[in-house]
Amino acid sequence: MKKWLARKLFDTAVWLDWEEAVRVALAVIIVEGELMQTRPRKPGRPKGSKDKKPRKTPVRKEAN
Repeated sequence: MKKWLARKLFDTAVWLDWEEAVRVALAVIIVEGELMQTRPRKPGRPKGSKDKKPRKTPVRKEAN
């Protein structure tokens, strides 16, 4: 419902004033890009690490 309402409001803004709607949309995209760069990374396993083979344990030499 929120997406539908946001789309209708944006369509109305575009219908009223195309240039201003494009200017505001570009500003939103720029701000979102800056926020995405400063967001801290989530802790946890890196993406795709499940697919890797496990490391082999090194063979230890016997002490004589």
